[in-house]
Amino acid sequence: MTAYSFEVIGLDRIYAKADPRNKGSLQIFEKLGFTFERELQGLSGDDEESNGELLYVLAKEQFER
Repeated sequence: MTAYSFEVIGLDRIYAKADPRNKGSLQIFEKLGFTFERELQGLSGDDEESNGELLYVLAKEQFER
C-alpha cells in the first residue's frame, strides 16, 4: 500500500496517528519508517477526539522498498 500511495497515487507524505498508550502501533509505525511529528492538540469539532494522539509521518524520500 505504501508503494502504491507514493508511486501510483502520487502522495508526498503518509500520515498515521495512534493513542500514545498503544505501544504496539507506535512500534509498527517506527518499524515501517515513519517518524514522530507531533502530539495532536487544539483540534475541535469532528477532530476533537484526536487530541492527545501522536502523529507520525512517512515522506516519499524516506520510503525504502
